[in-house]
Amino acid sequence: MKSKNKIIFISCFVFFFLSCSEGFKKTPLDKLMKEFENSDTYSIILNDMNKEGIFFDTFKHKYKVISEKSGKISEKFSPWFEVDKKYFKKYIENLGMELASKGKDGKINKSVSPPGFANYVGNENYGHWVGNGGSSFWEFYGKFAMLQTVFGLMDFPSRRNSWKHYRKNYYGKKKPYYGYNYKKGKVSSRSYGVGSSYYKKKYSSSKWNSKSSNRSFQDKVNNRVSRSSSNSRSSSRYSGGSSSSRSRSGGSGK
Repeated sequence: MKSKNKIIFISCFVFFFLSCSEGFKKTPLDKLMKEFENSDTYSIILNDMNKEGIFFDTFKHKYKVISEKSGKISEKFSPWFEVDKKYFKKYIENLGMELASKGKDGKINKSVSPPGFANYVGNENYGHWVGNGGSSFWEFYGKFAMLQTVFGLMDFPSRRNSWKHYRKNYYGKKKPYYGYNYKKGKVSSRSYGVGSSYYKKKYSSSKWNSKSSNRSFQDKVNNRVSRSSSNSRSSSRYSGGSSSSRSRSGGSGK
């Protein structure tokens, strides 16, 4: 009997251990941050995504890492990483975006942003603003000219107004910044991320964009998120209205 109880105890312990290990499983982002931790700076960009399978879906990510060590800039592409569905959906809007970065001060930033915005654009060690006012754009010095290309700034220059808005309202706050185009004073479209002009130009030949089934999956995810947000706002308004009504009723009874 004791032997049987011992076996049950060991089995439960092993199951618990494996469950905990799964819960702390490192993401591809964690692995890349570890790989490049000795670099002076780095920028990790989601470079492609894919969904495979007929009966069971398999989700994958591929990354591009721009790093600097001893003044030398390097560009490296990761292999395909298999990720779980929840992680995949978390970043489904962020193809072409910077997901994590490290500055020369050693500070790690994991807020989603346009490529280079966290540590390179606006940093006078790497370049300068050309032109006057908020519409001026960022240009890298000749020594760092390759950054202009790897961040896609040749066709889509970084505007000063957009960068300042990011630094003030989004940097380090764990909420994504896609940059925005304005028309008659109102937001008309994103500058970066899935669906933007930047995405359509830079990632038209990506694995993710080449399959209609991938786009259908993305539409479904976006529709669910939109419905969830709408329901949340409606619920909030209803709750607020009920609270207000009770307050007025209580007041009239005094």
